[in-house]
Amino acid sequence: MSREILARASELVEKGLPDEGIHLLRDLLSKEEFRDEAIPLLAVCYETKTDYATAIHLYRHLIKTDPTNPKWTEHLQFCDPERGKVISEAGPYDGWGKDCNFLIPFSIWL
Repeated sequence: MSREILARASELVEKGLPDEGIHLLRDLLSKEEFRDEAIPLLAVCYETKTDYATAIHLYRHLIKTDPTNPKWTEHLQFCDPERGKVISEAGPYDGWGKDCNFLIPFSIWL
């Protein structure tokens, strides 16, 4: 089942990551056995400027699920050093959608 979810999330990322893709990707990132496969999808989302705000939220979700793993912040800093530094210093993400009011409307104007 999770393999199909990974394939569907991948397809949605290629199409621009609509809401369904965001939630599928977030669910996959929560499952340890699929994290390594889901992270490249997140990187595609971030590196192709598909949706910065979503990528930041998902990286912060990763930091929350496994805060001792430096791989998450290292990867985010690689994608965008300035934002990566800000996010890693801010610490784990406290709740999905909690600070979306600033990030998502702001990303629309970019």
